[in-house]
Amino acid sequence: MPRYTTAEQLTRARLFVKGARQANAGRSTHAVEDRLDRIEERRLDLEAREADAALGKVDQARSQASAAKVALRAARPADRQSARQAVKTAEQDLRRAERVAHKYL
Repeated sequence: MPRYTTAEQLTRARLFVKGARQANAGRSTHAVEDRLDRIEERRLDLEAREADAALGKVDQARSQASAAKVALRAARPADRQSARQAVKTAEQDLRRAERVAHKYL
């Protein structure tokens, strides 16, 4: 089920009322149905693109977290603290990206 913006919700409501009036009057509602279909197709397309982008961010964050962990393992004792901080930051970024992407799964 797509999540419509406020403008799309208002437009859809107006079109539903218009279509109901036309149907009660015995007139054709094809134009109204076509506009409703176009709104839904645009919304579904936009949500698909947003989902792809969100999942791409998750993959990118996972790669960065893995690279930070490898850098921690390879770090000298003097550099371990900064490497731990980098791992912590990368894992926080990963969790943030997963929370955003969760709504598209």
